Amino acid sequence: MWFFSFLVWFNQLKKNIADNLIILLDEPGLALHASAQADLLRYIEERLAPSYQVVYTTHSPFMLDPSNLLRARTVEDVYREVGDDESPDTDPHRGTKVSYQVLRAERATLFPLRACLGYEITQSLFIGRHNLLVEGPSDLLYIDWFRRKLAAANRTSLDPLWTIVPCGGVSKVSAFMSLFGGNDLHCAVLCDFADGGKKEVEKLRSSDLRDCFRT
Repeated sequence: MWFFSFLVWFNQLKKNIADNLIILLDEPGLALHASAQADLLRYIEERLAPSYQVVYTTHSPFMLDPSNLLRARTVEDVYREVGDDESPDTDPHRGTKVSYQVLRAERATLFPLRACLGYEITQSLFIGRHNLLVEGPSDLLYIDWFRRKLAAANRTSLDPLWTIVPCGGVSKVSAFMSLFGGNDLHCAVLCDFADGGKKEVEKLRSSDLRDCFRT
């Protein structure tokens, strides 16, 4: 009902105010189940975002897009003890803080992001102590085939200690490391460096995760 009401309201709003709109939504789709929230997120992405500036708040992991986490902003209420000789009104480190550094927020603030990443990754996750992150299932099949053929020929092959983990694309490598980087796992990344993937690889190298793995 909420989704339908929003569509009716928005269509009427466009007729009355034309196309010059900034859309602000507070906890949209909170009463919708997970798949319906995904539908709402897709509607925002495909129908609203190309033409309008859309800003919304959410505590739901299903209203976050794991492939576009750089668009997310964390909102924290920061409290710090004030000394006897300090004035709380002039303290720049107190109050509500909005940040684009999503990997540096408090654990409670990061909970929706971690839940979103965890759900996304566990759809196809096989995890071990030593992990070789690849882009997709086809990479896993090829590497496993060559590993078995090399071992059968008594040649050097990939050590069985390594677990091959398909991440669903190089853009999701950061999601994997954000979720499991603090668990003292050993990770290596094998990905294409063609024209289409260079931007994503460079983004990983320049991110806060650059010290977690080698490419």
